[in-house]
Amino acid sequence: MSAHFPAGSSTKAVEHYAQFAVNGKFQDYDYGCGFFSCENKKVYGQKTPPAFDLSKARVPTALFVGGNDALGDTTDAARLARELPNSTVVFNEVFPDYSHATWLVGNAASFHTWFPKLTSLLSKYNPLTSDIVV
Repeated sequence: MSAHFPAGSSTKAVEHYAQFAVNGKFQDYDYGCGFFSCENKKVYGQKTPPAFDLSKARVPTALFVGGNDALGDTTDAARLARELPNSTVVFNEVFPDYSHATWLVGNAASFHTWFPKLTSLLSKYNPLTSDIVV
């Protein structure tokens, strides 16, 4: 995994993630608004990026949270769960010993703990995947 991580992520996506971490706001990408130029104004028609209104979310959402995940920690996941409508959060579980990478490179026991839960959710909310075998 380390030879390819973080493959598929653009610099802008990584910077946007950093903006979330620094300002604590769930919003569009901040292009900036300085003394001479205001890119946000050009892009969004306002000085600050628009906030995401999570109360409008309607997609069934499963939160698989690693208890030892420094990138998507339990505090952030709890905040997300509070801001999403209760009707959309269909699964919310903290896996205490999981890090950010455990989902992909953990041992067999960790895989067999979370993957059956995922396949069950996919079968329920996306029946086209019902023939996944563990």
